[in-house]
Amino acid sequence: QRSSDIFFEGQKGSSSTSNHLRLVGHKKIFIDKAIALGTRFTLSIEIEEAPNDSQEKRRLFHTMIIGVTFHDAHGKEQTTMYISERCCVFIDDKHVAPLTYNNLKGTDVGSEIVFTIENTTECPNIEISHYRNGRMIDHNRGTFVMQKLKQKTGGFAKIFVEQFCGFGEYAVFEHPESNLKQMSTSIRTKENI
Repeated sequence: QRSSDIFFEGQKGSSSTSNHLRLVGHKKIFIDKAIALGTRFTLSIEIEEAPNDSQEKRRLFHTMIIGVTFHDAHGKEQTTMYISERCCVFIDDKHVAPLTYNNLKGTDVGSEIVFTIENTTECPNIEISHYRNGRMIDHNRGTFVMQKLKQKTGGFAKIFVEQFCGFGEYAVFEHPESNLKQMSTSIRTKENI
């Protein structure tokens, strides 16, 4: 079992497994770290139990999403980017692209979504990778640039999990690559949005 200093909000200090989350029905929970401007941050969210809408009377557009919101210095949400259980990327609820065109695999039990955020003042860079059982699924990585987003001093980003129905279990872990490191190099990207 991996250790973590990252927790879901409202879970910190409750037990040694406070980086684990169980959700029933519709709920949105943020990670307890704010990603400040000028920092690079990487974390993993593992889907331990995938929600489904088999008990629902209607088919939902999403059963769950994992994403990042960008806030101004006062905490007001500016924009949101997320990936759905079908591995499609959305910005402000508008479909942008699949995570990759090379391998269209959705999430399931054992899936791990890794976010790397380079939170710059202009055009933050977000890399999303989809792993299953500890290995990256072939070509299942995408890099996106928030072209229209301009942030001011004091702005920050937060990562969240939102579930729309059913029962789901999630875990959040620090990723070995980095944690809240100051950026010092320019960003190269594959896709611009």
